[in-house]
Amino acid sequence: MNLHQPLTVLPGVGPKSAEKFKQLGLESLQDLLLYFPFRYEDFKSKNVLELEDGEKAVISGRVVTPANVSYYGYKRNRLRFTLKQGEVALAVNFFNQPYLADKIELGAALAVFGKWDRTKASLTGLKILAQTEDDLQPVYRLTQGVSQASLVKLIKTAFDQGLDLLLEENLPQVLLDRYQLAGRAQAVRAMHFPQDLADYRQALRRVKFEELFYFQMQLQVLKTEQKNVRNGLAMNWDQEVLTAKKASLPFELTEAQERSLREILQDLQSPAHMNRLLQGDVGSGKTVVAGLAMYAAAAAGLQSALMVPTEILAEQHVASLSQLFPELKLVLLTGSMKTAERRAALAAIETGQVDLIVGTHALIQEGYPITVWGW
Repeated sequence: MNLHQPLTVLPGVGPKSAEKFKQLGLESLQDLLLYFPFRYEDFKSKNVLELEDGEKAVISGRVVTPANVSYYGYKRNRLRFTLKQGEVALAVNFFNQPYLADKIELGAALAVFGKWDRTKASLTGLKILAQTEDDLQPVYRLTQGVSQASLVKLIKTAFDQGLDLLLEENLPQVLLDRYQLAGRAQAVRAMHFPQDLADYRQALRRVKFEELFYFQMQLQVLKTEQKNVRNGLAMNWDQEVLTAKKASLPFELTEAQERSLREILQDLQSPAHMNRLLQGDVGSGKTVVAGLAMYAAAAAGLQSALMVPTEILAEQHVASLSQLFPELKLVLLTGSMKTAERRAALAAIETGQVDLIVGTHALIQEGYPITVWGW
């Protein structure tokens, strides 16, 4: 047996049941093992004297009165019996569940999960527990046709057959040792059926580490691809033209602006993709740095696009960039433009009549076939 086999290899799972589990994304044995609970019910038995009013808890004791079912109204009934915990006797009530009377035996030990009413010294029962040794019981997300009990039973069947031992360790041993992480199989078992809260926390720590580890690996792959010189475009901008433009500005760039611009221009000269964040307070001069970088692209015979979150901001950028760079041909592109305006703008872009496009997210939406050679 391998973990890529369908759920139908497990006893009690037929084609119809498999279709229901498929709605939860559970198709293979591995899917089942890695379908973790989203929360747990704390079924550790508590002392009734320590409970707060309205608290939900498990109370265990001995049944000291027979179960009595009384009926009132149409299909309405109450099952009532007395449970004794130490020297404290408390009334237990189950509503509209008369069939539970068969599970309540006089003199037998019993654990009931319910809501405590301190004023009436009674427990409104929600569930009779078959066992009390499991302090934490898993609660899974469900879909129509799949009950909590059936899903828990199926997962327990998988563990009883030792399928968790087929899970291959996917973290290097050096990381397991360095960060004192649980093994994968051990962590998966504890995520479903932890022995206690500490066991669950160790399992969750391992699962979160694994998730973040693979996320970081994916980022590293993307970073490597970004730096691949075969994927980018080396921009040969004219240093003299750019220097002359900087000298014609009505202000001098600050040291931070000069440094940021220099690093951006170095990236543009590289054939690798640029992945850079330009950060600064409002009014610190980010726009002029971006504008000079786009001016360098225009001087190299390439187009650039500046995308902003709102149409008002796009219009403001067009106005400010037009003042700083009057020699550039700018065009505004937004989602609210009229059809004729949009067609004219796109035609100008595609024919190379525009140096710089300023717009909203319309720049990257379908229906805007922009041909831009340098962003």
